[in-house]
Amino acid sequence: MCIDKHIVPALNQGNIVTFVKDAYAKLHSSQQQLGNGETQSEDIWYEFFNRCIQICAESIDFLVRDKDVELLEVPQTVVDEIFERALRI
Repeated sequence: MCIDKHIVPALNQGNIVTFVKDAYAKLHSSQQQLGNGETQSEDIWYEFFNRCIQICAESIDFLVRDKDVELLEVPQTVVDEIFERALRI
């Protein structure tokens, strides 16, 4: 899959907030199209979104310190999930 081969290896602390916002938007869009039988698309975006959330949680100290303004643009439910996962690490 293109996402696993090309995008996931490029994820890092500097770009992860952008990717988590994009993945959330794509996942949300695919869930709205669910009635059209788009479950495979939803699964792909869910996996990618989940991976982005995990990287955010692993990098929480950097994000809070250096990406706090960008983090404010992320939906609150997503930020909450990032913090919950960070606490479990």
